[in-house]
Amino acid sequence: MTLTEANDGRQLYCVVTDAYGNTAQTDTVTMTVAQPLTIVAQPTNYSGPAGSTAAFTVAAAGEGLSYQWYVKNRTARKFSKSSITAATYSVTLTETNAGRQLYCMVTDAYGNTVQTDTVTMTVAQPLTIVTQPVDYYGPAGSTATFTVEAAGDGLSYQWYVKKPSASKFSKSSITTATYSVELTAARNGNRLYCVVTDAYGNTERTDTVTMSISAPALTILRQPTDYAGPAGSMATFSVVADGEELSYQWYVKKPSASKFSKSSITTATYSVELTAARNGNRLYCVVTDAYGNTVQTDTVTMTIEEEALAVPELTGATAGTNGITVTWNAVDGTTTYRVYRKTGSGNWISLGDLTGLSYTDAAVLSGTAYTYTVKASNGAEWSGFDEIGVTATA
Repeated sequence: MTLTEANDGRQLYCVVTDAYGNTAQTDTVTMTVAQPLTIVAQPTNYSGPAGSTAAFTVAAAGEGLSYQWYVKNRTARKFSKSSITAATYSVTLTETNAGRQLYCMVTDAYGNTVQTDTVTMTVAQPLTIVTQPVDYYGPAGSTATFTVEAAGDGLSYQWYVKKPSASKFSKSSITTATYSVELTAARNGNRLYCVVTDAYGNTERTDTVTMSISAPALTILRQPTDYAGPAGSMATFSVVADGEELSYQWYVKKPSASKFSKSSITTATYSVELTAARNGNRLYCVVTDAYGNTVQTDTVTMTIEEEALAVPELTGATAGTNGITVTWNAVDGTTTYRVYRKTGSGNWISLGDLTGLSYTDAAVLSGTAYTYTVKASNGAEWSGFDEIGVTATA
C-alpha cells in the first residue's frame, strides 16, 4: 500500500485461519508518515582570538537524528572523520588549528543523510596601530584633522581632548577614526589622543598630538591615488601641495610589516617598478613647509593586477565496468583539482582533491545518471563550474 497523508496513522492486524477453522491474530501495527530530514540552521564561520572557544552548531529536523563532523586542517588534502558526534562541535582555537574547515553529516532513523555547509575557524587579527595621528599646524579658521589607522576586528574609536588650561583629558563626542574640527583661538594648543578598541575588548592608545595656529596655511591640492597594473610597469604616485618652501618625505609599508618606514624618496613624485616583492605596498607622503608645518597625504597602495583563475574544461565522462572516469583539461597556475558529483537535483558531493587530470568514481550504481564538475585551485582561490553528465553501466 502507498503511504499517504490520508492513511497516516492507520492501524492493522491479520487473522490467519487454517483448514480446520482455527484462527490466530497477529500483533496490531501502525503506518506513519516520517518527518523529512532537513537542515534548519547551518553552522557559521568563527573568528576569534587564540585561546577562545570556536563552537559550531547545526540544527536539523527529522527522526532519530545522529551527527558526524568531518574536519580538514590547512595542510590536509581531504576531510577526515572527527570524534565529535553531537550537534555542536567545540574546540579551543589555536594557531595550529587556525584555518581548519569542517562540516557535519546528519543522519535520520531511516538512513537519510544531509550535509551542512562547510565552515572555517580563524584566528582574529591582533589589534595594532598602523598609522598614528600627527600634530596639526595651520591658520585660524582651517580644519584641524587627526586620523588614526588601526588593524583589528570590529574596531571602535574614542577621542580624548585637553585644553592648555585643563588639568586632565576629557572624553570628546568623536567616535570615528578621524577627529576633525575648525581651528580657532579657543582651541589653539589643544592636545588629543584616541583609544582604539577591538571586538574582544583589547585597547590601544595613539600618540598624543597637538593642534596649533600657525601661518601661512599648508594644503594638499591633489592627493596621490592607488596604482594597479601589470608586473614590471612603473607605479607612480604624485602629490601637489600649496605652501612655502615645501619638502617631501614618502613612507612605505610592506604587507608583512607592522609599521611604515621612511623611504629614500624626497620629491613630490614617488616612482618605482612594480614587482612581486612590492605587490601590496602602501605609502603616503608627509609634506613640510618653511615653518615646520606638516600635512600627510592619503595612504595609497600599489597592486599587481592578476588574471582570474580559469575554469577547468571537462573533456569526457565514460561509464565502464570499473565505474565512471571523468577527464578535464589542465588550468595554468593550478596545483589542485576538486571533483564533485551529484545525482539528479541533489546536492553536490566532494569526491576529494587531486593533482591529476582524471578521476575514476567507483561508487556508482548501474543505470543511474550522474553529473560531475571539477574546480581548480591555485592555492589562493577556486574556480568553477563546467558540468558533464553520464549514466553508469553494469
